[in-house]
Amino acid sequence: MPPSLISATKYGIFLVSGVCGLGYQMVWSRMFAIGLGHEIPSLLAVVVAFFAGLAIGARTLDAPVSRSQRPGRWYGALELIIGFWGFVLAEFFPRINDLAVKAVGLDVSPLRHWTVAFLIPFIFLLPATLAMGATFSAMDRFVSAFAADRRCIGALYAANTFGAVAGTIASTFWIVPALGFTRTIIIFAGLNLFCGVLALLIEAKVRRTVAIHDQTERFTIKVVPAWRLSLTVFFTGLLGIGYELLGVRVLAQVLENTIYSYAAALSIYLLGTAIGAALYQRLGRRFEVHSLLNYLFIGTSTTCLIGIWLLFKSQSFYYAIRTALGDGRLSVLGAELAVATAVFGLPTILMGCAFSHLVQSARRREGGVGKAVAFNTLGSALAPLLFGLAMFRIIGTKWTLVLIGLAYLLLLAKISGWQKLAVLVPLGISFALPEKLQLVQIPDGGRLLEYREGVMDSVAVIGHFDGNRSLRVNNRFNMGGTGAANAERRHAHIPLLLHPDPRRALFLGVGTGISFGAFSEHPGLRTDGVELVPEIIQWALGPMAEL
Repeated sequence: MPPSLISATKYGIFLVSGVCGLGYQMVWSRMFAIGLGHEIPSLLAVVVAFFAGLAIGARTLDAPVSRSQRPGRWYGALELIIGFWGFVLAEFFPRINDLAVKAVGLDVSPLRHWTVAFLIPFIFLLPATLAMGATFSAMDRFVSAFAADRRCIGALYAANTFGAVAGTIASTFWIVPALGFTRTIIIFAGLNLFCGVLALLIEAKVRRTVAIHDQTERFTIKVVPAWRLSLTVFFTGLLGIGYELLGVRVLAQVLENTIYSYAAALSIYLLGTAIGAALYQRLGRRFEVHSLLNYLFIGTSTTCLIGIWLLFKSQSFYYAIRTALGDGRLSVLGAELAVATAVFGLPTILMGCAFSHLVQSARRREGGVGKAVAFNTLGSALAPLLFGLAMFRIIGTKWTLVLIGLAYLLLLAKISGWQKLAVLVPLGISFALPEKLQLVQIPDGGRLLEYREGVMDSVAVIGHFDGNRSLRVNNRFNMGGTGAANAERRHAHIPLLLHPDPRRALFLGVGTGISFGAFSEHPGLRTDGVELVPEIIQWALGPMAEL
C-alpha cells in the first residue's frame, strides 16, 4: 500500500471518528434531557462530561501512547472501547434516566439538581470519553511517521472537526428523525468499531515496512516555556467554549430556538475551527512562530468583539434574510446558518489556527500532544460552569462576552511594534458596544417592564400601548398576558367545573400566573404549579402580580 494512500486512510478514519464524537454528543444531550427534565441542563451537563472525560483520558494516556512502538494498536483499541461503550449505553439509557429522575427527586434544591445533572452524564459517559481523549495523541503518532516534517496536528484537527460538523448535521437533521435515538447510537458505535478494526489492520500492514515511532525532534516547535504553554492552551479552551455557549444563548432569542438552530450554530462554530486548523497546516510554516501566536490572539480578540456587535444586529439581519429567502425549511436553515456565520465565522477560524499552533508547539518525543489537549479540554469543561452558570448572572451576557474577548489579550507574550497599537482596536470596540444585550422585540407604543436572564431562558414582561402586559420567553414564545386574561382564567375554571368534586389540581407551566391564580376561586382546592423556568416565578410575575 503506497504511503500516501496509508496516510489518506488514516485521516479518513479520524474524520469518521469526529462524525461519531459530535454525533454522540448531540444525541446523548437530548436523551439525558428525559431524565434531567430540561434540554439546557442536559446540554451543559453533557458538554462538561464530554470535555472532562476527554481531558482525563488525554492527560492520563499521553505518555504511554507516546512511548509505544505500536501507536496504531493503541488507536484501534481506543476506537473499539468507544464503540463497545456506545452499544452498552444504547441498551441501558432508559435505566440511566430512571436513576437520574430518582436522584433528582420531586422537592429538589437547585444545588442538588445541578449536582445530579453533572455527575450522572460524567460517570456514565466516562469510559467512552476517556478513550476519545487519547485518540488525538495516538493518531498523531500513527500519522506522523508519514509526514515529511512530522507536522500533522493541524491536518488531524481539521479532519476530525470536519467530521464533527458532518456528525452534528447528519445526526440532527437526518439520522435521528429517521431512526430515533437508540438506532443512531448503534450506528455511531458500529462506525467506531469499524474505525478500530481498520486502524489495527493498517498498523499490522505498515509495521512490516516503516518505523512508526520516530525518536527525532525535528518536528518540535519551541515557542514558550512549558508552564506558560499549558496555561495558554487551557485558557484558549475556556474562552473559546465560553464564547460559543453565550453566543448560542443570545442567538436563541433570534433564531427559531429549536434543536436545529443549535445544530446550525454549532456546525458553523466547528466548521470555522476546522478551516482554521487546515489553514495553519497549509500556511503556518511561513510565519515566525513567536509573532504568529500574538497575531492570532489579537485577531481572535478583535473578531470576538466584532461578533458581539453583530449579535446586537442579528435580529434585523435574520429577518432581512428570511424576508429575502421565504419561510421554507431550507430558507429558515439558510438564514440561521448565515447569522451564525456572521457571529462565529472569523473568531473560530483564528481559534482553530491558535489551537493547532499551540498543540504542535507542545509536541515532544516523550509526548505533549495529549497533555496540551488535556489542558485545553479541561478549560472547555469548566467554561459551562464559569460562564454558563455564574459569570453572566453577575455581570450580564454582554459584559461576560466582552470579558471573554478581551481576555485573549492577556495571553499575549513579548508584544512589540505595531502590536502595541493593535491591542487598542479590541479595547476601542468594547467601549463602542451598545449598553445592553437584550434582544426583545417591543411592539409599537410598548416598553420593556422586566427582563431577566436565566440559566435556561431569558424572560421579558412587555407593556403595550393599551396598558396590557404580556410575558415572553427567549423573545420567541408568548406565554399570555392581561389582554387575554378572561380566556386564560377559563382554562382553569372549565376542567374544575366539569369535575364533580375537585380536591387537588396540578398546573403545568405557570407562565403569567393568570390561569393558575384562578384556582384560588375554588374553596377547598389544593393546587400545585410546576414551572421549568425559575425566572418566571422570581421576576416576571412581579409586574403581573396585581392580576
